[in-house]
Amino acid sequence: MKKLKVWNANERYRGQEVAVYICAYSLKDAVKLITPICGYTSAHYARNYWSPCWGNTMNGIAQERGVWVELTHGKVTRLV
Repeated sequence: MKKLKVWNANERYRGQEVAVYICAYSLKDAVKLITPICGYTSAHYARNYWSPCWGNTMNGIAQERGVWVELTHGKVTRLV
């Protein structure tokens, strides 16, 4: 069984810079999930600027493949 990995990043969503939280099987899978939501994201950018943790905002949320965005400070919404 594949193990999920988690990242958080700053990305553009609906014209604003937001915190994005990604849970995926690999960096390639994470980029595949986030690209339709936030526009083009390169694996190079993700490798160099994404943090390998969810951060406090994701405490208590079970890890499952998907993308969450923090639109309001401290409150995340699942997008995928």
